[in-house]
Amino acid sequence: MFGRESVDALVNLATLPRRIPPAKPWRAAHCHAQGLPIARIARKLRVSDVAVRTYLRRKAENRERLRAEAERQARQRHEAGLGSNQHQFATSVANPLAQRGTRPHSKT
Repeated sequence: MFGRESVDALVNLATLPRRIPPAKPWRAAHCHAQGLPIARIARKLRVSDVAVRTYLRRKAENRERLRAEAERQARQRHEAGLGSNQHQFATSVANPLAQRGTRPHSKT
């Protein structure tokens, strides 16, 4: 049994799907990963081979979309990190030196 706090924490998780995903696309992907041919997967799931190909194509498109989104977010975090480091340098080193009329040493 879950406690009230645990149930509330699970409800508030943003990573949980809003709806239960259908089983057939997941099973098709699982069987495909095991190396089963599309025709056999279709017979096993009692759907057409076109449906199996559609399940697999959508799965691949979703994976590609998620990968691209993760790369975009990582790039934004990286750029934001560089920006904050540059700002930190400017406020901690460059500004006091500029006020004194000196420049930071550069390595050659």
